[in-house]
Amino acid sequence: MRWDYGSVYKEIRRNKHLTQEEVCGNYINRSTLTRFENNQTIPSYELMRFLLKQVDMTFEEFEYLCNYYQPSERQQLLYDIDNLKNPTNDQLIGIVERCEKHLKKESDDIPIIRRKQLIETVISVRNSNKFSQISKEAQMLTDLQMTELTRCNNWYHNDIIILSTLLYSFPDKTIEDISKLLLQRLDKYKDFKRIKPTILSHYQFLAYYYLNKKNFTKTIAFATKLTTLAKQEKRYDQLARGYVYLGIADKKQELIDKGLQILELTEEQRILNILKSFIKEIQTD
Repeated sequence: MRWDYGSVYKEIRRNKHLTQEEVCGNYINRSTLTRFENNQTIPSYELMRFLLKQVDMTFEEFEYLCNYYQPSERQQLLYDIDNLKNPTNDQLIGIVERCEKHLKKESDDIPIIRRKQLIETVISVRNSNKFSQISKEAQMLTDLQMTELTRCNNWYHNDIIILSTLLYSFPDKTIEDISKLLLQRLDKYKDFKRIKPTILSHYQFLAYYYLNKKNFTKTIAFATKLTTLAKQEKRYDQLARGYVYLGIADKKQELIDKGLQILELTEEQRILNILKSFIKEIQTD
């Protein structure tokens, strides 16, 4: 756990040319702020909210600055897990080893334990010969994960991120079951701005997943959700994907061309090449 939040806060206060007296006002004693800035105490949530308000800063920005100055190994580990993109088995095994190393020091760290279990399940599923005929060990682990997930009354943002990131590695039945639950949870977060990229990624994955399964009705449903939200968020990469998926599913070449044109105009060459290859592959099946 970080212990030097106070030092970061002190530097922010000084950079804004605020004295301790000005920050404290009539709300807290100066000695309380001094102990915090000297890393002798950790303030309550209410006190921290007041202190950040006094320097005109959000919790999110303060956390970012703390990580910028000195990211802890745990924070870096969580960041690396939550930003996995199509990881190889070797990368996942490396993450598990880092989790185990951390848990030797903090054996009761629940977020790390949960992520480690989920990644181990993914590795086990991948090591099976076929998703339709996964090993008994992999099936046991996926069933355990589903039991654990459905037992929770809710999933929160970090839970949703890690599930969305690793979802594609599960067998078909598990993907569909988790996706239904994810969509229910995501609906509760529809007004939470920070989760929009996660929702977009989930819609994009499901449109792509059902397109590969040739379930064009569901492809159109999720691709439509994808394009609608992508327009609102001005995410032109995801908008392009949505148009391409819609065009393939609905046999409308003009939509495919529209999606590719967006990528050309925004110079997203890597995504453009991937989609062109995907279009060629799926249209020749």
